[in-house]
Amino acid sequence: MKTTFIAAAIAALSLVAGGAEAKKSFRFASWNIGHYAYGRWRDTRIADSEAKDWIVKYNRFLDRLGADAIGICEYSEDFTSNGVHRASRDVFGRYSAKHIGPQESWQWNAVFLNGKFKVLETRMKYYPKHRQNTYYKAVKVDLGGGRPAWFVQTHLDWGNYFPGHEQDREDQMRILIEDFKNEPRVVIAGDFNTLKWHPPAKKGGNPWETGNPEEFQVFVKAGYRLAQSGEVKTAPTHGPKLAIDNVIVRGFRMSDVSFPDCGRLSDHLPVCCTLTEE
Repeated sequence: MKTTFIAAAIAALSLVAGGAEAKKSFRFASWNIGHYAYGRWRDTRIADSEAKDWIVKYNRFLDRLGADAIGICEYSEDFTSNGVHRASRDVFGRYSAKHIGPQESWQWNAVFLNGKFKVLETRMKYYPKHRQNTYYKAVKVDLGGGRPAWFVQTHLDWGNYFPGHEQDREDQMRILIEDFKNEPRVVIAGDFNTLKWHPPAKKGGNPWETGNPEEFQVFVKAGYRLAQSGEVKTAPTHGPKLAIDNVIVRGFRMSDVSFPDCGRLSDHLPVCCTLTEE
């Protein structure tokens, strides 16, 4: 009888173990790619005569990142100034799922996924309080066994020095928290423009900015983890002074966080990490 009981217990444990799927682990990256502007925001697109060389450079860098899922800010479908080369094909062709939001001046968010993920739903939302037409692009996936997760890519407002817009970015962050508060696994990533503006140095001059990464703490208080709390200045790459790019997660452990040097591929560093389900 005792032998029979032990055998039954072992069989039951084996059944449970066999039916349970391993927690998924994958590489994720978020990158403000800066509209392929030679790493200088005042330029626009790659010259057609240089397209082939720069397509190779971008693809080699994406090889280096090795991201199974990547969120992009300041995307452009036109890779070159004449529109002949398409970014979704020539730069991001490695990804089977391509979810691209609309262009709103500088704002253009996209999420690219490889075959590890089954897409369940997509969502896009404009923030009601804004100076720029800011929005988030969100993709819900099945990690396996019906376990959902959201990838949310966004580019928040930098116009909070305009009268009446001082609280816009804080409001946008709270909307992100509220809209996904009931979801067990969430990856919120992008360019959060966590800036503090200062008065012009002289009359008629422009205001100047410094980083204000303390703004990220609203996510920490809501139960999220940060890839960084302001330690790494991600922009501009020619003289980094602002910690504005981040990956913010709930329901995942985060490891192997890095900010690879991208040269002139963008004026922002990407944020890369390994995410593992909790």
